[in-house]
Amino acid sequence: FLQKGENHLVFKNTLATKQAERWGIGQVSLQKVSLPAVDMERAQQLYTLGKQSYDARSVTPDSLYRALQYFSQAKLYLESAEPPPVFLTALEIEEQKTARDLQVLVDSQFFTAEKALRFGEKDQALNALREVLRIIPDASDIRHQDAKSRIMSLEAQNLTPR
Repeated sequence: FLQKGENHLVFKNTLATKQAERWGIGQVSLQKVSLPAVDMERAQQLYTLGKQSYDARSVTPDSLYRALQYFSQAKLYLESAEPPPVFLTALEIEEQKTARDLQVLVDSQFFTAEKALRFGEKDQALNALREVLRIIPDASDIRHQDAKSRIMSLEAQNLTPR
């Protein structure tokens, strides 16, 4: 949530809060993006596209990802509104629900791949990992990169002489 004036990005260790363990952050990139002017109509259009994509989640693999992108874009058009419109709350709820559903779907594919590998079903594992690439089409997304890396590793095993 952005505020007028100065904003701070904070990383908190919520997994080991009472432990004296050291921890760090890696592979972080930041990009400063100016917020667009408040545009309720455009936000509503993007919200509608997000809802349509969400409703089509069982039809095409990347529907949840697209829905999340639409919701995130719609939110940008409302971020600097004063006071925040009531619609922003509904939009944030949809965005969070979609992000959760997307992560569950991706986690399920990674689990399927790991399970298949445990049982020696390399082709099934590759299919599950390729499905992650279809679900998350953005090559800059860490989940896409992870799936791609695992695929390359499994495919390289076929090329290695025994």
